[in-house]
Amino acid sequence: MGSVLLDTGVVIGVLDPDDVHHVAAMKAVGPYRESGASFKLSTISLAELLMDRRSRRRDDVFGFIELLGEHALVPVDASVADVAGELRSRRRSLRLPDALIAATAVVEKAEVLLTTDKALARLEGAKLVGAARR
Repeated sequence: MGSVLLDTGVVIGVLDPDDVHHVAAMKAVGPYRESGASFKLSTISLAELLMDRRSRRRDDVFGFIELLGEHALVPVDASVADVAGELRSRRRSLRLPDALIAATAVVEKAEVLLTTDKALARLEGAKLVGAARR
């Protein structure tokens, strides 16, 4: 089984039982976890998760990343930036953070990018989880 890149909204859904995407996120992640897939998370998502300290404690976020495994957190490097630039050049409506997350999935050769964002879900290899945001 390959790897699964988790978009920020999916992680929020997993971590927050009150989130509108909680049930859908848990259902989406479950089969991949059971099949032994490895989970990845872009450092862009980490920054987004840490932006709103009121709803998510820093320790919860880093604890989740630790549960994902040693190599789960993927930094933005030159290859990710290159692919993100290509994605943005073809789809100007794609926000830069989303392009960087999608590019991380491409560079990591993720089997799927799980997202709650309908703009990201339009990209090849992405799968919409729950009711779409945006």
